[in-house]
Amino acid sequence: MASSEHWEQIIKALGGDPESPAFTELTAHVTVLEDALFETTDLRRAGLAQRYGQTISGLLDYAVSHEIGHAICREHDERLAEAYGRDLRMGITPVCGLGQ
Repeated sequence: MASSEHWEQIIKALGGDPESPAFTELTAHVTVLEDALFETTDLRRAGLAQRYGQTISGLLDYAVSHEIGHAICREHDERLAEAYGRDLRMGITPVCGLGQ
């Protein structure tokens, strides 16, 4: 977990999108989550929920399942990681590599 205060600097150093609240570096086997995902009154969290079309309470599940999509399928592509994350949120075991 990384502090929102230092999020942009940390994620840029790892090569990720500082607008995203989570990042997975497949080679290093590391997933980093912004602490705003766990805050209940944070304006950043509300903005993230709106950006990703999630409720504030559903944002953490969304972010974690997306990052698990990256990790379990060793997927770099954001679109595919999101498809795998969506499967996970629906209780479906993702089938990696199908190019959904």
